Amino acid sequence: MTSPLRPEDDPALDRAALLQALWGSDAGVVVYEAVRDPAGRLVDFTRTFMNPAGRRMVGLDVDSGPRRMLDERPGHATLGIFEAFAAVVENGEPYSTEVRYDADGLDAWYALSASRAGDGVLVLFRDVTERRQAQTALDEAHAAREELLASMSDGVFTMDRDHRITYVNEAMLRILGMRAEDLLGQRMFEVFPQARGTAFEEAYTRVLDGEGPLTFEEFYPPPLDTWFQVRAYPSERGMTGYFLDVGEHRRLEARLTQAQRMETVGELAGGIAHDFNNLLTVVGGHAELVGEGLADDAAEQRDVAAIRDAARRGAELVAQLLAFSRQQVLHPETRSAAALTHEVAPMLRSALPERLAFSIEAAPDAGQVHVDPTQFQQVLINLVLNARDACDDGGSITVAVARLTLDGAEATARPGVAPGDYVAVTVSDDGEGMSLEVVERALDPFFTTKGPGAGTGLGLPSAYGIVTQSGGHVEIDSAPDRGTTVRVLLPRVRAAAAPADDLVEDAARRPADGATILLVEDHEAVRQTTVRMLERLGYTTLEAHDGEDALARARAHDGGIDLLLTDVVMPGLDGPGLADALAEHRPGLPVLYVSGYTDHRVMGGGDGATDFLAKPFTATDLAAAVRSLLDRHAAAG
Repeated sequence: MTSPLRPEDDPALDRAALLQALWGSDAGVVVYEAVRDPAGRLVDFTRTFMNPAGRRMVGLDVDSGPRRMLDERPGHATLGIFEAFAAVVENGEPYSTEVRYDADGLDAWYALSASRAGDGVLVLFRDVTERRQAQTALDEAHAAREELLASMSDGVFTMDRDHRITYVNEAMLRILGMRAEDLLGQRMFEVFPQARGTAFEEAYTRVLDGEGPLTFEEFYPPPLDTWFQVRAYPSERGMTGYFLDVGEHRRLEARLTQAQRMETVGELAGGIAHDFNNLLTVVGGHAELVGEGLADDAAEQRDVAAIRDAARRGAELVAQLLAFSRQQVLHPETRSAAALTHEVAPMLRSALPERLAFSIEAAPDAGQVHVDPTQFQQVLINLVLNARDACDDGGSITVAVARLTLDGAEATARPGVAPGDYVAVTVSDDGEGMSLEVVERALDPFFTTKGPGAGTGLGLPSAYGIVTQSGGHVEIDSAPDRGTTVRVLLPRVRAAAAPADDLVEDAARRPADGATILLVEDHEAVRQTTVRMLERLGYTTLEAHDGEDALARARAHDGGIDLLLTDVVMPGLDGPGLADALAEHRPGLPVLYVSGYTDHRVMGGGDGATDFLAKPFTATDLAAAVRSLLDRHAAAG
């Protein structure tokens, strides 16, 4: 608003004519004359003129003649208007402002300008309440938007058509680990040159060309080294993007996919192991039978021994497959993890060359775990030997045992792991390390980075199987030239469980006493081999190729049956189902289960009371298991 013309600025300007011209103005017009005390000090103003528009704006229906300002509008003093007008009179400088007048019964915004007119002021003013309210609403909306953007977990940014960053919210700065001054006004791909040639550049260009909205994910190279999801929208001035760090989500997804893959591969490995166990039972069993028919000094005994040794080594390989697939029989005990680690320490040290520094940091208060002690120590051996092979040029290996408590968020980051107390057994080395691709395959059976003949690729997979079958979890952290850390988490237990009674009486040499055994085996070669073993031991054998055949033979047999020796998994009626059916006709019949699936779960219950013989077995294994069960049954009477 321009300052009003002042009569003293132009002697030709008639004051009365000026006021007459302003009488019909849409703007409010008021003239105040100064009121001075005897000392000449300005103490008030007297209103000598006010046009109709001004009276309407301030709520005066009629012009009631001269009025003192501070009597008529005492709020002028409170709001500083009186002082401002006094300054105009004293120094002659015009004054203009927008002020919210919330006194004397008014609540409105006015835009006003005041100029000196003689010994007073000429004031023009307009009611701008609606405009100011609209501006306030706009400011509040803008502030709310800023608050919303600041509170978002997604990063938000805008970019002009020249790829210059024009806005970033706090989340964006937090995600990128940067300051606003590092980004604002900068071209996106000058700040992040590593993003050139990626999906980011292509997508941004397309959006700036008017396509969109677009949503995409892309791995952002170091130093960010994570995955981002971006939703980009075209705008009049360029584009707006929403930036979300999905790296943790992708890592969890990858872990879950790996866990599912391991489960599938484990089932496949278990099936393969079952078939191999059948074959090894036949090979090893016939080697024993042939050896028993030869003189002790026969030249062929060496050939038989070689066959038996190959079958034994094959059985060890299958046992590792079964460990990976979590289908082995465990004999868990509640033991101190630190004590178990110290027990195997001498063996670990002896397996390492002198060039490697080796240390054990096992906290005595780490806690107890419920594990098979032998298998626990086998896991440690496998991990330490792997660490040894990664440290060709020397270095150090550390085994640590400590207590670890996982809260909900920490457990969620590990698929399949529940919150709670764990014992963490960690094997760390400062060797060559592994790439991300190798880490992702490290638990796959038969995968190895070693040269031909240098490894089977079952060390880590079998350790994984043992740990997961014991209710634990395996983590691998590695990078090239940064070493490797393998962490095993086992549930921490508070009370000692009853020790497993795995002492089986050696009864291999006891006579058969004419006992009759019902043998049920669907694999013909295994069945024939087992029959020959039992007959060599002096037992009478009834053969059956499946559960239904066994029921028929048992019903047709007039004599007694002293023991049921049955495979677990068979077509149709399986081993446990057969045992239940026979119990109706021959109650109390002892049962010895045999299977290449060495997992008590296949027989139901899994309470540890079931007699079980794992394939492959030798004639000595078979003799001991059968004799021990018959003796215990007789003693129970």
